[in-house]
Amino acid sequence: MISSVPNTTPAAFFSAAWAQFDAAQGENWRDSLRVGGTNCLIEGKGHGMRQALLPALAHLKSDVSVAPQLHLRTWDGAETHGGLPPLPVIAGDAFEHGRIARLCSDSHLVIWEPHFSSVTLLDRIGRRAIYFATSAQALPYYETAAPLRALWHAWFSSQGALPVHGACVGRNGRALLLTAPAGSGKSTTALLALAAGFDYLADDWSLLQPRGGPFAHSLFNTAKLRPNNLHRFPALRERIHNFDRLDDEKATIFLQQHFPSQLRASAQLKAIVLPRVSGKPDTHFERTSSAAAWHALLKVTAQGVAGSGRELFTLLGELVRCAPVYTLHLGHQLDQVHRALEAILQDE
Repeated sequence: MISSVPNTTPAAFFSAAWAQFDAAQGENWRDSLRVGGTNCLIEGKGHGMRQALLPALAHLKSDVSVAPQLHLRTWDGAETHGGLPPLPVIAGDAFEHGRIARLCSDSHLVIWEPHFSSVTLLDRIGRRAIYFATSAQALPYYETAAPLRALWHAWFSSQGALPVHGACVGRNGRALLLTAPAGSGKSTTALLALAAGFDYLADDWSLLQPRGGPFAHSLFNTAKLRPNNLHRFPALRERIHNFDRLDDEKATIFLQQHFPSQLRASAQLKAIVLPRVSGKPDTHFERTSSAAAWHALLKVTAQGVAGSGRELFTLLGELVRCAPVYTLHLGHQLDQVHRALEAILQDE
C-alpha cells in the first residue's frame, strides 16, 4: 500500500523517492527511448516493470549511449521489496477521472492512480522522473498498453506538445489524426488503414506538436480492438497478446512484433479526421469546423490524463487551427475506408 502523511515539499518528496530506488532489490536494467524528440533513459529494477512497460514502447528504442534529456527510474514494490516515502496528503484532494494530482508545483508533479496503485513523479528542472507501482503484475491491460501517459503529458505539455486521444495513420511522411469517442469507429478505421499498407503511428494516444510543424509522434505501438469486432480482422487473431482474457479486456496487439515495417515514429500532420458510423453503405468525407475537432479532442483527452491545466486548452486550440478538419462518415463497405483516407491525404 502507499501510505500518506502531511507536511512536505515537492522537492523534498521527490528527492526522498528518488533515493528509494537505490534501496530497492533486484537486477538493474537500462533502456533508452527516443520519444517525440526527447532522449529518455529508463533505469529499472526487477523484471516485472520491464515486461509491463517496454512492449508498447519497443518501437522507440534508441542508443543507450546517447545523453538523456529525461531520466526515468521505475520499480515495483512487490518484486523489489522497495516502496515510496509516505505520499503527502493535500487539503482538498479530489479524484480526477480516477486519479489524484498531489504536491504539484511549477517544477514538480505527483500523480497518484489509486485504482491500480501507481505513482508518477516528475522533476521538470532536474529532468528526472519516477514511475512506481505496488505490483507490476497488477497493472491493468490498458496501462501496459499505453504506459506512462501521465509522465508524457506532464513532460511534453510544458514543451508545446500534447498527448491526445486519437489514432494516427498516414503515408509518405504525412499523417491523419483520427479522434472520436468510443464506438465511433476510430480503432477500426486505423486497423483498416494498417491492413491497406498505411504507415501506423498510434491507435489510442498520439503525441501532437502544433508549433513548428505541425507534427505527429508515436507513443505506443499498441492496437486495441473490442472482441466483438475481431471478425473484421481474422488475420489478427493469432497475434493477440491477451487472447485468454478477452472476457474482460479489449484485444491487444503489440504491432512492433508483427508489423515493424509499417511503424513510424513521426510524421507531418496533414489533417484531423472525426470518424462517425453512418449506418449507410458508402463511406464519404466532408470538411468541418475546427470547433468540432476541439470539442471532440477535449472530451476524450481530458478523461485520460491527470493534472491537466490551462496548457491543455491552449495546445488543443493551437492544434485544431493548424490543420484542416474532416468528418469521415463510415459506411458498411469497409474497402472504401482506406480509399477515403487516401483522398483526404491528397485533398488540398
